[in-house]
Formats: sequence, structure tokens, C-alpha cells
Amino acid sequence: MEDAHMGLLLIPDSRYREKTAETVRAAAVDGFIVYSAVGNDARVEAALARGLPVVTVDQPRDAPTPFIGIDDRAAASTAAGHLRALGHRRVAVLSFVTAIDREQRLVLEITQDRLAGYREGLGDRWDERLVCTCRPNATEPARRAALELLREPAPPTAILAMSDVLALGALQAASELGVPVPQELSVVGFDDSPAATFATPALTTVAQPHEEKGRLAAEWLLEAIAGGRPRRRRKAILPTELVVRESTAAPEKRRASRRR
Repeated sequence: MEDAHMGLLLIPDSRYREKTAETVRAAAVDGFIVYSAVGNDARVEAALARGLPVVTVDQPRDAPTPFIGIDDRAAASTAAGHLRALGHRRVAVLSFVTAIDREQRLVLEITQDRLAGYREGLGDRWDERLVCTCRPNATEPARRAALELLREPAPPTAILAMSDVLALGALQAASELGVPVPQELSVVGFDDSPAATFATPALTTVAQPHEEKGRLAAEWLLEAIAGGRPRRRRKAILPTELVVRESTAAPEKRRASRRR
């Protein structure tokens, strides 16, 4: 966007969506990039009502705009299938929330898709009781959830985390309890953030092309602005890759004396 001599106005996420929608309605802009917004978000509806070019990244999936994202379900299924192939039978999930409101109207489609993918990849080893919701997407709630899981009489031998941030919380919990990774606990993240490489041990994770998403979204938006086209349906589903590092291995028998 710098090369195109365009300015950038950031409208951050907010619990006061109706109020923030007023900012969208009044913003002096030529177009919008919607990044990972929940379904039924008033800010998205306000952007669409302006009749300006709009490009959506990640979610909502059904917006009448060009869309850029990944196949979250397939990526999650691959991650779960990796643990199943290693022989893990008790696999826990550290999940994002499925909706951000009590009425379940503001839905996170990414969460739904990744849960469906984990369920698909684990098959008959899927256990709904081992799904823990972490809010927010931060290390500390993941650490607390993992501590509870690992202190169970029959703890999981593997954890699937919906982000590398949540996976790092699981690694912290394992370290606190003296549970060696990957000998007694395997951990898989999602994103392949820089932290995944520097984690101890290095984190097995799903790599997704964050920078390419941003580049493509800006390119499509600038094309639409230059061409005077308010919106045109087009879709790019970018590739993901399971990056196997040192945090996953076949399960070994856990020593009960560690769970304290």
C-alpha cells in the first residue's frame, strides 16, 4: 500500500461493535479489508452498506466479497491425523471460543472449522470431554487448562492447540509438572509463528501464509479501487503445511509420580 501511496486506517476489534460501526460508516476511505471478523458483526455490515470495495480475510466466510483464507478444517485434520498416526489415544484440544457472546450470535467460524478438522483427524479417538476453551488467545489461560488436564488420573498424551500461543501455554504447564515433551506429552500448535521455532522443544505446528494473506488482500483491494468495482466474488484458499519438529513423538507410559 505504501507503493500505491495509500494511507491505512486501522479500526480495532471492540466489544462495542454497534458503536464502532459508526466509525466505519463515517470513515473517509476508498475501501475496506475485513480481517477475521465474527459472523453478524455490525462493523462488517456497515462496511458492506457503504458500497465500497471490500476484501475479507479468514472470516466471515459468507460475506459477499472477495475472500482470502485457508482450509482450516483440512489443516486441523492433518494435525490431528499426525498424532493419531503416532499412536496417541487420549488427545486434548485447547480451543478458541466458538462465539464471543452469550447468545451465540457472534460466531467464530475458524473455531468451528478447526474443531471439525480435529474431530475428523482423530476419528474414534475424539473425546469431547478433552476439549478445553481458552479465552483469550493467550498463554496463561492455556497454561491453566493444560495443568488441569495433566493432573487428571488419566491425562492426555497429546494436546492440539488452535494457536502457537496456546501451545506455548501447554509447554509451560508440562514443564511445571515435570512432564517431558515429547516423551510423555506431544504438543501441536497452529500458525508457525516465530515463537514455534524457538520454543523448548521446537514446536510441531501448522504453517499458514500470514504475509501472503495480507499482500493478496491489499493487492485485490487496490485493484478494485483503481477499477471502480465495488465488489466482485473471487476466492483464494492458500496452502498450509504441517511442520513437524521436536514436540511430537509416539506416546510413552507416563509416570504417575509427576502429576502433583
